[in-house]
Amino acid sequence: MSVEQYMSGYLRGWVYGFNSDNYLLPISQASVTATNGPSVFSAASDVNGAYELLIPAGNYNVTVAEPGYVSYSRAIVVSGGSASVINFYLEESHVPVPEFRPELSAVLALSLVAVLLPKKLKSGGNITDTCE
Repeated sequence: MSVEQYMSGYLRGWVYGFNSDNYLLPISQASVTATNGPSVFSAASDVNGAYELLIPAGNYNVTVAEPGYVSYSRAIVVSGGSASVINFYLEESHVPVPEFRPELSAVLALSLVAVLLPKKLKSGGNITDTCE
């Protein structure tokens, strides 16, 4: 065991969330943050909802956040050389999450072409390229 590991503790576990059908599913890319005054340690959960942090011994506030879910915080104590498993179960927030919609990008691009092309033609601009 290294000196860092001896003076630190592992915090690991899984992040789950209830969906609209009340099924419990792993949440990937949830932010897991442990704060102790000015010290901040964070990780993102993987595709299975698993996370792991190696943090120095001390008292921490651990917060888990993911858009579309209610954030959850909990106070913990980490001892040197310890390993703790803490799982988080998040509830849906029922607040709409803005999503990227590819079809809107295509509509926006076509709209810009429809607006800018006539202006380009009126100004006498050349819209053709020569390929040889």
